Amino acid sequence: MNVGVIAIVFAISGCESLYEAGVPGMTQFVDVESRRGEAEHFREQYVEDKSPAALRWLLRHEIRTGMTFDAVNHVLGHDGRPESDHRWITTKGGHYRRGDHVYKWSPDSEGNVPYLVFRDGMLVNFDPTEFEDQF
Repeated sequence: MNVGVIAIVFAISGCESLYEAGVPGMTQFVDVESRRGEAEHFREQYVEDKSPAALRWLLRHEIRTGMTFDAVNHVLGHDGRPESDHRWITTKGGHYRRGDHVYKWSPDSEGNVPYLVFRDGMLVNFDPTEFEDQF
C-alpha cells in the first residue's frame, strides 16, 4: 500500500478507529493495556451501577458483528438470556433469518435493555453507531 494512502487513512480516521475496526497491525499504535483498563472500568460501572453511559460505551466500543455469544457476555459482564418473544426485532427490517436467536442483557438504571441477534453462535447485523444516541 502506498505510504501517502496510509497517511491519508490515518489522518481521516485515526489509529483508534482503525484499531476498533479490526485492521491488522493497529495494536502498535494503540495503548492496548489502557484500552483494556477503560473497558473494564465501563464493564464494572454497568454491572455494579447499571450506568446507561457505561452500557452505551461498551456497545459502541467493544461489541462487533461476528463476536461469539460468550465474548459478548464477557464484554457486558454477565450472561444474556434468550428472548422468546422476538418477532418485534426480527421483523422490523434487518437481515434476519428464521432460526436466528435473540438474547437480552440486564437493563441499565433507566430501563434500557440491550437485545442482540445471533446466528450460528455469532453476533449478526450489529451496528455500533446505533448506540451513540439510543439511550
